[in-house]
Amino acid sequence: MKKLKSMFKKHWNCLPWFICGIAVMVDGEVTLGQFFLAWVVILWVIWRQPVKN
Repeated sequence: MKKLKSMFKKHWNCLPWFICGIAVMVDGEVTLGQFFLAWVVILWVIWRQPVKN
C-alpha cells in the first residue's frame, strides 16, 4: 500500500489522461481492449521507469 501511495504522489498527473481516455472510449473511437492495453503499457512504463525529480 505504501508503494502505491508513493507511486500516486509521483504520477498523479496520469489521472486526467485516464479520464480523457474514458471520454474517447465512450465516444466509440477506441475499443475497450485498446484502452486497457494502452493503460497496461503506461502503468508498466511508470513502474519500470519512475519520473526523476
